[in-house]
Amino acid sequence: MKVMKFGGAVLKSREGFTQMVNILRSQSGIPLLVIISALGSSTRDLERSARSAENGEQELAFSICRQIVREHHHFADELLANKETKEALNFFLDECETRLHQLLRGIAITHELTPRTLDIILSFGEMLALHIVRHFLEESGFDLTFVDSSNIIVTDAVHGAATPDSSLTVLNVERVLLPAFGRSSIVLTQGFVAKSSTGEITTMGKESSNLTATLLGELLSADEIIIWSDVEGIYTADPKLIPNAQPIPQMNYEQARRAAVCGLKLIYSTMIDPSERANIPLVFRSAFAPGGNFTRIAANTDSWLPLFATHEISATVSEISVLNGSGWIVLDALRHFDVGRWKDLPFSISITPEECRFSLPTGTRTDEVVKFLHEAVVVQRHEI
Repeated sequence: MKVMKFGGAVLKSREGFTQMVNILRSQSGIPLLVIISALGSSTRDLERSARSAENGEQELAFSICRQIVREHHHFADELLANKETKEALNFFLDECETRLHQLLRGIAITHELTPRTLDIILSFGEMLALHIVRHFLEESGFDLTFVDSSNIIVTDAVHGAATPDSSLTVLNVERVLLPAFGRSSIVLTQGFVAKSSTGEITTMGKESSNLTATLLGELLSADEIIIWSDVEGIYTADPKLIPNAQPIPQMNYEQARRAAVCGLKLIYSTMIDPSERANIPLVFRSAFAPGGNFTRIAANTDSWLPLFATHEISATVSEISVLNGSGWIVLDALRHFDVGRWKDLPFSISITPEECRFSLPTGTRTDEVVKFLHEAVVVQRHEI
C-alpha cells in the first residue's frame, strides 16, 4: 500500500489534474490512499473572508467567498464532461456558498470569530477540492471510494492546531478506512480536517495535509508515503532563489526535522513523527516531473550536502541555517571570499558540529546573503 498526497501547488490547473491521473494510472493494482489539499489559495482566502466578517465588512467577506466558489465552478466546468455530474457538482458548490454566507453573516453581526467557527469555515476548502477531484477521477475511469477524513481522524479540541489521538483514530481506521479498501483499490480523502472526540470539526494546523498523510500511513502500515508538489524534492537551497541549487537525494528523519524547524517550507516537523515511528519512507516528488529528482527521507540514511533554510525568529531578527555540514568547514569556506561587503550588515554566527546559523535583521538583504553563502559553501566547496 502507498499513501499519496496531492497539494494545492499541483491541483491549480488542468495540467496538474492530468498529471495526477497519469501518476495514479502508473500505480495500477496497488492499493492507494489519496489525500487531497485545498485548491490554490482557498484556505488563505477563506480565512481572509472570515476575518473581514469579524471586522464588520460583511459585503467584502461575501465577495471573497463568492470568488472562491466561482473558481471552483471554473474547475468543475473545465474538468468535467458529463453534463449531469457537472450540474450536480455545481449545485453542491452553491449549497456550500449558502452555508458559508450564513456563517459569515453571523460573524459580521456579532463581530466575533471563534476558533471553532474558523475551523468550520476553513474545512470547506478541502471539502470543495475533494468533491471536484472525486468526480474528475471517476470520469477518468477510476473505481474509487470516498471517505471523509473527519470520520477517521480524532483530535483534541484545540481548534486551529489540533493534535491527533492515534489510539482513537486507529479504531476509525479499522472501522471505516480499511473496509473502504475492500470496495476499491483507491480510497480518496482530504487532508487538514478532523473531528474532536466530542464531534466538532477541527483543523490540525498549517500544511497539516502532510500530517494527515503520514498519520494514516502509519496506521495503515503503508510501504511508502509520497508528497506530490511542484518541485523535484528538496534542494540545498530554494531553487527558485538559487538556480544552481543541488538536489538532495536522501535525508534521515532527524535531518528532516531540523530542516523543518529551521524554516524549510516543504517539511513541517509534526509530519515526521508518524513516518519515523512506523519506519515508513517519506518521499517528496514533483507531479510535473515524476521521473525527475526526488528526496527520500528514511532511517539509516544521511545527507552530507549542506541545506540552507531561512526563517524569521521575530519581527526584527531572521536566521539563515546551514545544516548537514560541519560549521567549521562552513567558516573555512567563507574565508576564501571577500566578506568586506557585509561589514555594514550586523549579524552574528552560531556554530555547532553539524550546523552554522547566521542571525541578521529581518528584511536586510537576506536573499543576497543566502546566495553568497550558497556559492561559498556548495558551489566552491564540493567536498562538504
